[in-house]
Amino acid sequence: MRLRSSESDVATGFAAAEIRYGTGRPKIGAILLEMGALNESQVAAVLARQAQSNGELFGQAAISLGFTNLERVRRALEQQQRFQVLPAGDGSVDPLVVAAFNPSDPLSREARSLRAMISASRRADGSLPKSIALVGVDAAAETAILSANLGVACAQAGYRTLLVDTNIDQPVQHNLFRLSNRSGVSSMLSVDGDHRGMIQPSAVRGLSLITAGPAVPNTTELFDSKRLFVRLRLLSEGFDVLLIDASQSNGSMISFDGADAALIAVRQDRSSLDDMKKLACSISSSGTIILGSIIID
Repeated sequence: MRLRSSESDVATGFAAAEIRYGTGRPKIGAILLEMGALNESQVAAVLARQAQSNGELFGQAAISLGFTNLERVRRALEQQQRFQVLPAGDGSVDPLVVAAFNPSDPLSREARSLRAMISASRRADGSLPKSIALVGVDAAAETAILSANLGVACAQAGYRTLLVDTNIDQPVQHNLFRLSNRSGVSSMLSVDGDHRGMIQPSAVRGLSLITAGPAVPNTTELFDSKRLFVRLRLLSEGFDVLLIDASQSNGSMISFDGADAALIAVRQDRSSLDDMKKLACSISSSGTIILGSIIID
């Protein structure tokens, strides 16, 4: 599965990561120096440029001066973030969630680019979007896998991440993360009460899930997005990022009332442009920001 993002400011996204993790961890300049990506005179020149600039970050300044490139800054930031990688063959996560095992895989890199897009975006009030829905147009399986990898990428960056599978009819995430699906979104919508017990930690540090829950006969009637988001907001208070896997919905089940932002995944030469436009209008009409589209070839 190859992805192309129609909107992405990776450099800005990594800048946001540098702001978030610039204190209490090794400085980016020291890591680049240790990597051999910069020498001491270049580090000094970057620091001098920073002193004269209006808040330019070290990685940005080093790239602007031509001393290094985005990929090296990316690797330095990953090292700074000290994210967890599971050993090959670890059965606690499905191999399709490649970001949990291999940071160099193209899908892992794309997931980090999407994470950068999210961290670079802002809501109307200037705050970061917390709840992000991923929706597929004729790309259900690919979108579900992408949601899982993005969840891992966010957790690896230090964001306390809650991934929610809203695909009650065809749940996926519990299989990808080897979790129970005895209760989940369908249970939240069916039963009132305290739903905190439905949050399950995954084998990836910092990533928790609410699975889709058991199948129910009246899914369409049961699914109330406003009620769901009210309950999810309460459950996500201890998290930095709330990712909603709506890969099966194509916008028909979930109206996105309550989601801060959305990403739309489409299949090249397969997804209907009209369907994508209708979905985009549906999402925008609820006040949800569309961060961009992801083309899967």
